[in-house]
Amino acid sequence: MKKLIAAILLPALLLCACSSGGSGQAETLASGIDLSEVTELSLSLPALILPGESTAFWVNADDFSLSYYTQVELTTSNPAVATVSAEGGIFTVTGVAPGICTISALLNGLIAQAEITVAEIGDLGFTLSAEPQSLALGDDAETLTLTIGVPDESSYGVLAGYYFSPELGAEVLSVELQAWENTTMTYCVQKLSGADLSGTLTVYLTTQENPEIVLASISVPITVS
Repeated sequence: MKKLIAAILLPALLLCACSSGGSGQAETLASGIDLSEVTELSLSLPALILPGESTAFWVNADDFSLSYYTQVELTTSNPAVATVSAEGGIFTVTGVAPGICTISALLNGLIAQAEITVAEIGDLGFTLSAEPQSLALGDDAETLTLTIGVPDESSYGVLAGYYFSPELGAEVLSVELQAWENTTMTYCVQKLSGADLSGTLTVYLTTQENPEIVLASISVPITVS
C-alpha cells in the first residue's frame, strides 16, 4: 500500500496575477459583489497537468472566487499545449501536449495570468538519490538519506510517499520521516519483526495538485536478519 508522508513547496516560478486600470459597466453577482469595483484578478490554476487531463480552476475577483461568469474572457497563449473553456458551467483547462503556456482571464479591463506546464509522467527532470544505496536491518534502526534533484524553474507542491515490495510490509518495517530540509529527506527505518527477508523500499515524489503524477522514484534494497 502506498503511503504519502510529507509535503514541501519547491520555490521558483510562481503563479502570478496583475491588474491594469480600466472602467466597465457595473455588474453585480448574486453574492452582491460589484464587478466594477474589483481591483485585482488572480487565477487558482494548477502548475502541472498531464496531456489529456482536464481540471477545473477558479478566477478570483479580489477575495471572491468566480467558478463561472459569462463576462470573464479566457485565453491560452498556445492551444497546442493547453486549452481553456467554460463549458458545463465551470472554468476548465485541458492539457494537449507537453510544453508551457500562459492562461489568461480578462474582466472589465483587468487581466490575470498564470503559467501552466503540461508534461508526461517523469519528464520534468526531478531525481532521487539514496545514501546508503541499500540497508541491512538487524535489531538497530538505520538512517536513510534521500536527496532530491530539482530542475530549474520548478514551483510544484511536492509530496513524498513510499511503499514496500510484497516480501516486506508494515508488519515487518517501520519507516518514519525524521527531517525534510530543502531538498534533503532523512528517514528512520527499523525492523519490527521477521528474519531472513529481502525486498525493496520505494520512495517516490508526486505533486499536491495531482498525486497520480510521479516526478521521481527510487527503490532501496533491504535485507532483514
